[in-house]
Amino acid sequence: KFMVTFTGIEIGVERLASTENTRSYAWWKLYTTGMENPIFGAGMVEAEMSENSWLYAFAAFGIGMLFLALLATLFGVYQCLRAIRVRSRLVTEDRRVLDLAVGVIVMYFAGAVFEGYMVSRVNPALCFIMIYSNICVFMTRHALTQGAVEPTEDYEYQDYAEYGDYEEGLEGGLVHGYHA
Repeated sequence: KFMVTFTGIEIGVERLASTENTRSYAWWKLYTTGMENPIFGAGMVEAEMSENSWLYAFAAFGIGMLFLALLATLFGVYQCLRAIRVRSRLVTEDRRVLDLAVGVIVMYFAGAVFEGYMVSRVNPALCFIMIYSNICVFMTRHALTQGAVEPTEDYEYQDYAEYGDYEEGLEGGLVHGYHA
């Protein structure tokens, strides 16, 4: 409060420090706006609030957009569960990439509960969800098609003579610590 008085700049931190419920009214307003205009919605301006992605989709564009938002959510959940199921088939380094992709997807949908960014804005979150969704699909497909490729034990210190020439590559040699 002192900084606001001293500088005259309002930064809007009251909502962050508030203990009152600041979402219920916005969610109720989005729901009632959607119910008043269920087919085509009221439009982005008339929806007024954007405190929940699914409610905002319903209020602004109607039941069809709500269906599309729910479909995207269900597909995201399905893809994350599928990725977690095949995660054990990947080497440690690839598991980390898959964990990051799943984490970003989960965070995107968790944040959509409190903000309308699935519908209302073109922002970095929209770009990141596209990138990490593709990474998740690619890594899941890699785990399913390639299977696990485990590194050999202490490959740097092994006698390479038993594997043949290191440069043989796919003909039976040791390639970058993995058995070909």
